[in-house]
Amino acid sequence: RCLCSLESNRERLGNAGACEATVRALTTFSSAASNVETCCWICRAIGHLANTCETNREIMGGAGACETLIMTMQKFAFHMQLCTEACWAVRQIAPNENNRARLANDF
Repeated sequence: RCLCSLESNRERLGNAGACEATVRALTTFSSAASNVETCCWICRAIGHLANTCETNREIMGGAGACETLIMTMQKFAFHMQLCTEACWAVRQIAPNENNRARLANDF
């Protein structure tokens, strides 16, 4: 099981800065094609942290997760697994109204 399986862990991780850290990591690692597998794992982490946790969704949106996920998919459109993981992460952050607006308006 994932550390984020428990909602209380998701909240604790979010309060400790994990949301911002994962967005920064995706921004950093998506700069090179050699990091595609790492980016898959980061997208999973973003999705798990946001899953049913409105606070983390809001934090991630403010940290640029919407834009970073979309840019990652655009850059690696040829990589099915990465796009699948990024789409799943988008699905987890999209229930937040501000994130939906970011996703719809920015791209």
